[in-house]
Amino acid sequence: YGGNGTQGFLDLKKHPSGGYIACGGNKAIDGSGDIYAMRLDDNLEVIWESTIAQNGFQFAYTIDIIEDNGYFIVGKGLITLGTAQIIAMKIDDYGQLEWHQLLGGEGNNDGRHTGKVLNDGNLLVAASKGHSSSDKDPYLCKLSDSGEIIWEKSFQTGGNQSFSTNILELFDGSLVVGGGKYVFGTRYSSITKLSEEGEPIWEQLYHGRLPIDSYFYGINQLENNKFIAY
Repeated sequence: YGGNGTQGFLDLKKHPSGGYIACGGNKAIDGSGDIYAMRLDDNLEVIWESTIAQNGFQFAYTIDIIEDNGYFIVGKGLITLGTAQIIAMKIDDYGQLEWHQLLGGEGNNDGRHTGKVLNDGNLLVAASKGHSSSDKDPYLCKLSDSGEIIWEKSFQTGGNQSFSTNILELFDGSLVVGGGKYVFGTRYSSITKLSEEGEPIWEQLYHGRLPIDSYFYGINQLENNKFIAY
């Protein structure tokens, strides 16, 4: 798939009407980078592909399906040297850009940012917000379908922490997301449960092996209110 330059997928999902939807990045020969999305049929033939060009080097980490109304993409943009931004955008059913948001404010908001379409039709971003040259806080932002911010929250947790997994929405509207945390020289994988309004309910830390970074990159719900993270 793709043309000149280098293309890569970072997320691929089964489409409810058949086929697949995928997103990632398109790095051009001149070194610039754009978000890349593709719709495939059941035989992996291309229905459409879209390169979404904005300022700086940008790529998508996750794509989610908005029922009968397009797709929600979350990724990262390197707008200036050494500064990363959280990107959220919506494209229509044919890959055309409807809106584009830079979230998290100033600072180096680097990390593996993720997004989810919620049961109420709104959109949620789980990410990392930089508050110094190297430290990060977990960050959540709830958006309307039109891209307006409903609320946003960052949590100063006493360490360098990031959200990095997919987002689980439970039956009562509460949220579960995983990531990693670095506190006083010790690295942990983390799972956090939050209320529907994004307020922390509990957090569990799991010890990693130094000096290797310890992160969860995915989480699934099992029966009996249990979770498996990896």
